[in-house]
Amino acid sequence: MGLATLPEVTATVLIIAGLLVLVLLGWGWLSLVARWYRRPEPEAVQVTCADGWRLTLWRTRPKTLRYREPLVLCHGLGNNHRIFTFQLAQTLADAGFESYAVDLRGTGASARRPAGGRAHVSLDDHIALDAPAVLEGARRHSGAERAFWVGHSMGGMVGLGACTAAFQAQLQGMVTFGTPVFFPLRRLTRVALVVAVWLSFPFRLHVDALARAFAPLAGWWALPGGAGMANQHNLDGRVARLALASTIAPMWHAVLRQFAAMIRHDRFGSHDGAVDYRERIARLKVPQLIVGGDVDLLAPSQVCNRLFELSGSPDKELVLLGTSRGDGLDYGHGDLLLGSRVTSEVFPMLLTWLQARATRVDSGTT
Repeated sequence: MGLATLPEVTATVLIIAGLLVLVLLGWGWLSLVARWYRRPEPEAVQVTCADGWRLTLWRTRPKTLRYREPLVLCHGLGNNHRIFTFQLAQTLADAGFESYAVDLRGTGASARRPAGGRAHVSLDDHIALDAPAVLEGARRHSGAERAFWVGHSMGGMVGLGACTAAFQAQLQGMVTFGTPVFFPLRRLTRVALVVAVWLSFPFRLHVDALARAFAPLAGWWALPGGAGMANQHNLDGRVARLALASTIAPMWHAVLRQFAAMIRHDRFGSHDGAVDYRERIARLKVPQLIVGGDVDLLAPSQVCNRLFELSGSPDKELVLLGTSRGDGLDYGHGDLLLGSRVTSEVFPMLLTWLQARATRVDSGTT
């Protein structure tokens, strides 16, 4: 083969330079969006899992503590702690509750794995390793004997799946928002999950970068695929932009693969088949609140009804939000926590349930 001609070398250099410019422009745009939508963070608390992975809890304390038990706030797949600290954590603090919003392993401030640790993370890791460390950490730092677990989507699955007898002994109650433990999903959702499994190989799918890139457009136009994440008509434009810019996190390949297997076989269990997490739900003894959205595509009303029927809790309540009002503001998935009416419809309902089951502090503690 002969040596490349000068025009060929020049063309190659120009192509490489052009690609570098595009990469730098993309990186600059993502950095600019992240900086523009940055919000103050609560106090960071570190906890260590049994395998050495360090997790960060974001502690929001009330000016006056009125209830003894703190709340663990656990995000879902593709989210981080900010889906709670954006609005709910402060609402809880105003009512006198202390809360700890977690970044599960591989997410946000909990992203770095320990030296020698595995390079992949499964749902089983979140359940068997993250959940006990988070619950113990919240109890230890608050000084309480028990805590409430509040989980959105997969965050509810993590809490429910971890509910052994020993775990329940540390719980004051369990709350789930849009949590699927049965999987009658639409074909399009199943196809999207299969694509995500392939795109995430070998480690993670960085949907956070994609979300941040399109964040400034949210609220002005309906974004493609947004119906699966939330009812976009039920989101204020500013909230939608902040949420896309700051609450989205990478998805682990092993977690996505485990979800695909559970959906394929309609089972909620460990990847090796040794543990049936639905059996733990059936043996639940602590109070349970199940919240679902009327137009949620990931945890539709029939799934929430089946979870309610499965639960062994003697004190359980099911709330389905929306009930097809026809005003376009029915609740989907992410808008269960971020929707335009959460402060008047969702959070007061949650506070009423919590206050009826929490231990009142006789004298205010600051």
